[in-house]
Amino acid sequence: MSLRCCATQSAAREASGRLSHLARLRQTGCRALRTIACSCAICATSSRLRKLQLCSSPDARARSSSPRISLRRQSSFPAGNDPSRQIVVIGGGISGLTAALYLARGLPEHRIVLLEATSRLGGWIDSTRVDIGHVGNNERSKGQETALLEAGPRSIRPSGAPGLAMLGLLKSLSLIPRLLLVPKTAPSAQNRFIYYPNALQRLPSNLLSLPKAFFLPSLKGILKGAWHDFRTPSRFARPKSESALEKERQRAREQDADESISTFIVRRMGKSGELLRDRLFSAVLHGIYAGSPHVLSVRSTLGALWKAEQRHGSPVRAALPSWLNKGKRQLTSQEKAADEAAAKEVSRYEKELGDVIVGRMKGISVYSLPEGVGEITQAIVDELERMPNAQFALNAPVTNIVGREARSLKLSTPHSTYSASRIVAAQPSASLDRSTSTSLPWLSHNPGANVGVVNVIFPSSLASHFVSGAKDRLLPVEGFGYLIPTATENVDGVLGVVFDSDSLPDQDVAAHASTGQTPTKLTVMIGGPHWTSKREHSFPKEQELVDIAKRALNSHLGLSKDLLEDRSAVYRAKLQLKCIPHYAVGHIARMRDLDDKLRAHPDFGNGRLVLAGASYTGVSLNDCVLHARRLADRIIAEERAGSVSGGSRSITGLESFVEDRTFALQSGAINLNG
Repeated sequence: MSLRCCATQSAAREASGRLSHLARLRQTGCRALRTIACSCAICATSSRLRKLQLCSSPDARARSSSPRISLRRQSSFPAGNDPSRQIVVIGGGISGLTAALYLARGLPEHRIVLLEATSRLGGWIDSTRVDIGHVGNNERSKGQETALLEAGPRSIRPSGAPGLAMLGLLKSLSLIPRLLLVPKTAPSAQNRFIYYPNALQRLPSNLLSLPKAFFLPSLKGILKGAWHDFRTPSRFARPKSESALEKERQRAREQDADESISTFIVRRMGKSGELLRDRLFSAVLHGIYAGSPHVLSVRSTLGALWKAEQRHGSPVRAALPSWLNKGKRQLTSQEKAADEAAAKEVSRYEKELGDVIVGRMKGISVYSLPEGVGEITQAIVDELERMPNAQFALNAPVTNIVGREARSLKLSTPHSTYSASRIVAAQPSASLDRSTSTSLPWLSHNPGANVGVVNVIFPSSLASHFVSGAKDRLLPVEGFGYLIPTATENVDGVLGVVFDSDSLPDQDVAAHASTGQTPTKLTVMIGGPHWTSKREHSFPKEQELVDIAKRALNSHLGLSKDLLEDRSAVYRAKLQLKCIPHYAVGHIARMRDLDDKLRAHPDFGNGRLVLAGASYTGVSLNDCVLHARRLADRIIAEERAGSVSGGSRSITGLESFVEDRTFALQSGAINLNG
């Protein structure tokens, strides 16, 4: 199977592929419009997403790549259907779509119904292609430029079990040949910057560049902090004279221990940790979670650091060979079992993918698709539409979930009532909390990030007029982008800027195939922890977000005001509300308590209500896909076993938080990838 590397594809070939794919998307959209026009009116729910297309160029037009479906609705299940063979998935984001797909594949005798509260599928995935207009100095040279914009996730890492699970999904959807691959040697993978205190600083990307990092202002004190970490005893260290029974008691207490990222860094690295927290770690967290180190749980968000201290004595010691590390301890039987289960899971996914794909991905930093991440959700929707046992309902917010009878639940939406033997709740946990009348704990505990996203496009024709860097580049540096730590003066609350045209250049169509010169594309992220004290009504409006983005690009990158105000420049601003869950300190202990309460619940226990999505087990696309597939595999196994022996059901979706209930996927498990 051939894999395309984005650095080696010609613009003409990419343009041809995109045009054929867009034609398929338009056909799907037309089919959806015809069906909706014939269906009864649906009352649209108010969206939590405010959007405005701000274009100073009259030729700029946007075409959404969000999933389109031929809408199939029903007010209730047809008479005669067996409720024990009906599963409802709530939420049409990546978690809900993935769970619905694997369930529909693995349980063809069951009806799988997906309910989405809004008028579109895809959740926070939002890919849009923009026609920039005709550019050129004369009629013969004029061409059509387009750019792919992402208002949500824009690229995916192929690492670890979550990365392999995502690749397995893509392989099953026949999307592997369409991947745009960014190798680890690409400038966007090598060059990542921090803006501190008033200039861009390139972070080290390998061992050769590490010595220079010691002289960067943002990394000042890192050697002193590393030495402090090496000498500081682990919080998990136990006296050698302690009895085995007391050690086991301490290990049991460790299961619920946690602290904030800020507390962890300062405890391990001392005064130097305070500097590194404010100059480095805060910037990293702005880019991943749009969150604060004072709020986020180190165990739930940077678990590798927590595990390094727990098993090796400190993060620095974890990098040393065993014979130099006296702080390394023996693994418990539970830890060994968990490691073995994780290794089996990775081996299973690698076997599904095959040696060619696995080997190729080892040299890849990130990847996406020609029409953006939205191609994934569109492909899932396309397959579900072809399956006779799958059904959608849009504009269908679930308002109430109650127990109906043994092994059955009833769901209510503004237009319909549904009965099901199981519910997979993949919507935000706070939404589930409202529909279950707060009968389950902790669902509304974690806060979420509010982020302003501004996409910026400069047509290629502007490069010759406003060049600030080498090679006719508008940008002064080449790389993935830069993040801004809390130690940098930042009155506008900018989190960072992504250089989209550098990170995934082949997503955009050049005006002239002969030159291959594509638009310059950026994404400015604003808000997050800077808006913690703000009320929603006081968040910046769309035009204010654009003005903030212009000031940042002028101040940080030196882009001229004439360029930023040029009438051919395109700006698109969106306000994403509660878009990234923040796992606050104690998240794992709360999830264990929620697991216990869910199992014992008279209506939702016995596997009737299963939890999925970013609110619980990880915020990345890879995490969402991995855990959605895990719970789908478990449900399929339980349903098949129950149909034969009437066996009990126990899945909650939170098994990964309970060590003695970890669901280990076996190498011979069900193959649902077609």
